[in-house]
Amino acid sequence: MSPHPDHTIAPVLRDIQAARTLQGIQEIRNRLPSLMNNSLAAGISVHELTGFLSDVADAVLKRLMAWSLRELGPAPVGFAFMLMGSLCRKEMTLNGDQDNAIVYEDVPHELQQSVNAYFLKLGKTVCALLDESGYPLCKGDFMARNPEWCQPLSAWNDYYVQWIQGVDPESQVHFGMFFDFRVAYGEKALADELRARLFRVLGDSRGFLYHLLKIAQQYDVPLGRLGKFKVSKMGRVRDLLDVKSAVEPIVFIVRVLAYQHGIESIHTLGRLEALGEQGILEAHTCRSVIQAYSLLVALRLKNQIDRDNAAIPENFISLSDLTPDDRFLLKEALRTIKGLQGRVCQ
Repeated sequence: MSPHPDHTIAPVLRDIQAARTLQGIQEIRNRLPSLMNNSLAAGISVHELTGFLSDVADAVLKRLMAWSLRELGPAPVGFAFMLMGSLCRKEMTLNGDQDNAIVYEDVPHELQQSVNAYFLKLGKTVCALLDESGYPLCKGDFMARNPEWCQPLSAWNDYYVQWIQGVDPESQVHFGMFFDFRVAYGEKALADELRARLFRVLGDSRGFLYHLLKIAQQYDVPLGRLGKFKVSKMGRVRDLLDVKSAVEPIVFIVRVLAYQHGIESIHTLGRLEALGEQGILEAHTCRSVIQAYSLLVALRLKNQIDRDNAAIPENFISLSDLTPDDRFLLKEALRTIKGLQGRVCQ
């Protein structure tokens, strides 16, 4: 009988909660590739595995937050440490980096400077500890240590109005980074209020989502017109296929459709299920996209786990390493993505 993922994750979470040092957390995280490898071999679904990795990252963050608050003292007002990106959606792979932010309660003007200084210090402390624990800093600096992303609720409300109603050349970046969020530590009510505001503004600005669907046409799925795989021609990734670039249009398009139709789920597979249940996408389309998504994420995980392929960047795969059956399934997955792209991005 295959092990249930709960039997795998429970001891890991207990060990994280009991960890007293960064070295202890690092040692626990070093066990993850082996656990993932065994779980994949046992037939545990990709959805469960990425959820497992996300739960581990959540537990690490809570442990580090407890240490940081003990060092800095209690927060002056209520706040939420929010997660963005794949970790927010519980779609974490082994080598995911940080995407986070802080939202805190509004305070009188005379207190703003001191309150902001506290939360910015908290953000810098936690992000540094996460980096040392094996969760690398975001290259784009979309983190709570950045003053731009450590702000009171009113400022975050203004951000969303500006991004949605204004002509913002960075709309794709902001949509991809900040429109999916959940609270990992702190007051969930702040994020709930922010999400309600976001949906209200979107409801009055349908052109924004239409614009994003047009952007989705620009995603280059690595499959040519004649059904030939498109591999990189550049440097160390020459002749390799970028799996992440194939996953991105699924996540992006499904997110746009979810916001367009008021679906509040933040998980890609949950959104697909809701789109199918509401008849926005045909059931067979949703099933095909779910299968394509699961295959591509599984290929990423396998590459991250396989230490023999350490020379291959984590988001790329070598087609020569795939069996004929795997190459066939990959080609079908890419065809499914191009079909989804053509269907909703007209």
